[in-house]
Amino acid sequence: MEAIHPPAVDLLFTLPHPGSRPSATEVSRSTLTNSRLRQFITWVNDHCVLYGRDDGIPDVDGRAWHLHTRQFRRTLAWYIARRPGGAVAGALQFRHHSIQMFEGYAGTSDSGFRAEVESEQALARGEHYMTMVDAHEHEDLAGPAADEAERRLEDFGHRARFQGRVIVDDDRRLKRILKRHDPAVYPGEFITCVHDHPKALCEKAR
Repeated sequence: MEAIHPPAVDLLFTLPHPGSRPSATEVSRSTLTNSRLRQFITWVNDHCVLYGRDDGIPDVDGRAWHLHTRQFRRTLAWYIARRPGGAVAGALQFRHHSIQMFEGYAGTSDSGFRAEVESEQALARGEHYMTMVDAHEHEDLAGPAADEAERRLEDFGHRARFQGRVIVDDDRRLKRILKRHDPAVYPGEFITCVHDHPKALCEKAR
């Protein structure tokens, strides 16, 4: 986006000064980012007026939409939950963004952001379970817990169907089924964990 903006135009992101090197550990504060988001909305709407377009960003109650970094928390949670090792990678990647993205209610345990990420992770797992069952991938697992994993996933697949249709698009129902009948199977890139609470070393280490 920066590449298409003329150097003299102050838009969403400013180009670095000639000879300057961007910092790898510093980001803009939320107030500056929010200001730039508002400038971006103004630029989009001015561009639409100039070129006769009707797809500008609409006003809310007669005023320009007040875009804020906190409005992106659900999007951020979605991406963290659906990337391999997302929760760990997110903690590392966004640590130096704590001022910009997690300041205030988005960054505290009281904010519910962790629960939001965990909810998205559960939905992603549920969708993955159904993909495995539909493609019969759960029948191809190998190892001492393969039969148990197949049984759990087969049971989950039966519960997650309604009148012959998969309910993946119904987030509330999928969450409810996961809460009651989570198969506790965690597919990884190289190995799949079939969680057994009494035997799990990860539980004993807590």
